Order: sequence, then structure tokens, then C-alpha cells
Amino acid sequence: MPISSGYTQDVIANGVGSAMTSTTTDVDGVSYAFVSRDFQLTSSSTPLTYGLPSNGIVNSVVASTAGLSFQLGDYFGNNSLKISSSAAGSNSGTITFTTPIAAFKLYMLSTSGSGASTVNITVNFTDNTTQTFTGQSISDWYDGSGFAIQGIGRILRTTNVLESSSTNPRLYQTALTIDAANQTKPIQSVTVTKTNTAGVMNVFAFSADAYTSCLAPTLSPTGAVTSNSAEISWTMPAGNPGVSHDIYYSTSSTSPTAATVPNHFDVQGTSYTLTNLSPSTTYYYWVRTNCTGATSKSAWSFPKSFTTMCGSIVPSYTNDFSSFPGNCWVNNLTGGSPDTGPTGTTSQPLWASRNFLNVAANGPSAHMNIYSNNRIGWLKTVPFNLSAGGYRVKFKYAVSTYSGTAASAMGDDDLVHFMASEDGGTTWTILESWGT
Repeated sequence: MPISSGYTQDVIANGVGSAMTSTTTDVDGVSYAFVSRDFQLTSSSTPLTYGLPSNGIVNSVVASTAGLSFQLGDYFGNNSLKISSSAAGSNSGTITFTTPIAAFKLYMLSTSGSGASTVNITVNFTDNTTQTFTGQSISDWYDGSGFAIQGIGRILRTTNVLESSSTNPRLYQTALTIDAANQTKPIQSVTVTKTNTAGVMNVFAFSADAYTSCLAPTLSPTGAVTSNSAEISWTMPAGNPGVSHDIYYSTSSTSPTAATVPNHFDVQGTSYTLTNLSPSTTYYYWVRTNCTGATSKSAWSFPKSFTTMCGSIVPSYTNDFSSFPGNCWVNNLTGGSPDTGPTGTTSQPLWASRNFLNVAANGPSAHMNIYSNNRIGWLKTVPFNLSAGGYRVKFKYAVSTYSGTAASAMGDDDLVHFMASEDGGTTWTILESWGT
């Protein structure tokens, strides 16, 4: 929601030059400000790998609102409604929107420096009515929950010392549900009033679920899932003039836009079976409603996901163990022999994840500690369809000391088999063995 007025301070250092010249004040009252990715103290300074996006667009990571984004104010002007005081007369400010729109929900992007802030938020409609949300808690910009973006770094305005972190500082998303009686009223502005003495409140942006008579459906829990199909369904809000639905699904979690071409058009009813899917694969899906009128479409629903069952895979295939043990791999089998297959399972698998040769730079690997007697652990891959022939398998293996990088001899009773089964795991053929 573009903002026409209401920002009071510039708290984001950007461009080339000292933070003191590109900001008017700090975020927290003790001289720390946000920093944009395009900030450089001098033109020869190393570009930042963290910071607020240079284009000012914050794509929220809140799972329940996938696809929601915010547009920050101009980094070269005031970009924060900053409220430091709780004293009447100096404890509030109003953000006015360029184009009032009606909404089901309003989302505020904000944070608090030097402690949490408590605020009352009043939504002002164009008909001069209001709706107030009292006692809204805005977390300190470090370590709070409900963040839309994190790990954006900060700068000490007085010294230009930069601080980077993968998790802090943070901007938080506050959802404000508009009453049904107000959902058709355009929102003119929002007034934020600070009610507690702690913290320094900073409001940066607003977005909205815009009101429309053509409402998005609500996805129901995913139904039956096989290795190549999934049953999906949805419900419609009461009174929605929907006549059909479009479905979009993808292996990417990126939300579709109004211009995205659906996989299935004009689906009748409120359920559908997706087919011709790949096994052992996670899919994301969305549904939108086609309402009366040739161009009347709802927004896409919030997403759901499912993972297809473990059907056989036709290579090529790679598992780098970055997610252990891997989709449809099994590492909790124990006992037995190549003649019988495993005879049981364990709640404490012998195969686990560890850096290859205990060196972080080598990346993750599957490892098993063989220090004691009678430890039998199986690491079972996904099933493969090798009927085309001509395939090879390639992997790295090593034996090291438990916590070091030095080579270690295997004991006389230690044996590792690399095996294959052609009957679903009932019996196994040993392809290679290592005993030293």
C-alpha cells in the first residue's frame, strides 16, 4: 500500500558515504540504524552481502502469508514512523495511503529498538469511521518471533561500524483482521499510538488482502497421496459467486501471480486429483476461483504442500546428504544379514549425518560409528528402476578416527557391504565389501 505521508525519520543508511549523512536518526535510541545492501562508506568499500534489499521490497517469510510483500519508503528520504515517547501528544503518528483500498486484512511491517513496544493501532476509513486494535506487542528488533525478514544487519551511525548476523536484526509482521462490517470501506490511513515506556517504535510499511466479492478458496488438508497422484480439495467462503476454479502446482514454493498460467483451468466442484506426478517429490499447490464475469478472478489461495510416495526412480539421481538421510531413504533398519535382510528397526539409528572425514568444508555425509560389538545398521536408498541398463553408482567412502581426520583401521570383526536387492529387500546381493 503506497504511502503518501506519515514517515518522520530516515533510519536506513544507504548509498556511498557516512551513515550520518544518509540517515536522520537511529532505530533504537542508542545510535544504531538499519543498513541497505547498497551502502558503502567509500566507493571502493567492499559491497555488503547483507542488509535491507536495495529495491526496498521485503518478501515476507511468514509461512501463513506466502507471497506477501512490503514496499519500504525511499531510502533517500524519511522511511520510518518513529515513536520514542509514550507521553500524550508525542506518542502517536499517522500513516496516510496514496490510494485507499478496502481490505479483509491489513499487515503492518515494523520493529522496536531497545526493547519491545506496545501500541494501539487505529484503522481510519474514508467514511470517517475507525477500527482500533489495542495492546499490539511489537518485539525488539533482536530475536523476536513473527518476523517477516531477519539477518539484515545494522550500522553504528557515530562510527560507521557495521554489524552482520544471519538472524538479526528483524522486521516483524502484524496481521490486523478487518471486521466484516468494515471490509467494503476503503482504508484512508492508520494511526499508531505507543502506550508503554520501553522500546522505540518504528513503522515501515503496510500491505493488505484487498477486498473483492470474488474470494479466494481455503485449501483443505491434502487427501490420498500416492507415488504419482494426490487428491486436493478446498472450501468456498459463504456467498462467494464462484463458478469454477483454476489450479496451479509446482515443485517450487514461489507463489503464482495473476499472470501465472494454471496447470488446470475451469475445474468444476471443490476437489481434484493431480496425476502424472513424480515420486518422492514435494509439490506446492494453489487454487483460485473464477467468479461470474469473464475477467472476475479471485486471488490465489494460500498454499499447501504434499510429498509423493516413494515410487522407483529412474536415474540420474544424486543424494548429497544435505537433508539426512534423504527423501525416502531409510536409516533406522537393524539386525539380520544379506540372506535375510534387516530384521528390525531402532529409534536410535546407527547411521547419522556428519561432515565427511570430520571436516566441515567437505560437506555432509552418512556415517556410522563401529566402535563396539554387534552393531548392525542399514542405510537403505530409494528404490531405483534400472531396467534400461548401463547405469553406474559412484560414491566416496572413508574410515577415520571418531573425532579426527586421520585414517583408522577397521577391526577384525568389522565388515561393510554394498548391496542390491531385486525383490523389494527380501534378499540382497553383495556387490562389494570392505573389511579393512
